[in-house]
Amino acid sequence: MNLTGFHKTLRMFEKVTNVGVSMFRILTNQIGCLKLYMDERVAPCRLSHGEGVDKLLSQTEELYAEHFSDGDIEAARRNLRGGERPDTYYDNVYRAAFMVGLGLPAAVMGIVKCALRHRSSI
Repeated sequence: MNLTGFHKTLRMFEKVTNVGVSMFRILTNQIGCLKLYMDERVAPCRLSHGEGVDKLLSQTEELYAEHFSDGDIEAARRNLRGGERPDTYYDNVYRAAFMVGLGLPAAVMGIVKCALRHRSSI
């Protein structure tokens, strides 16, 4: 987990439990749970500040660019950081199901008529 993960987790904790708004802010002079925890626990760790993490990040971007983005580091950064979510296919699935729903009764009726005609000719 990185710093962003800690921030998001603690914000969600404050939001769900309402602790940051009530109890901790009263006890700590308007300082929320997030700031308190980040200052005491996370800030002293090597995770929060370090040239090693930045170096690993840049090396990962360079390797990704070299192997998957034809050396384009900006494209590699865009791909690695996500961005927009892929399009959903709900409309296509709905359309296909609608067409099957229209065609299936006609197919069943054709098979039944064909079987009745075949039975009456025997």
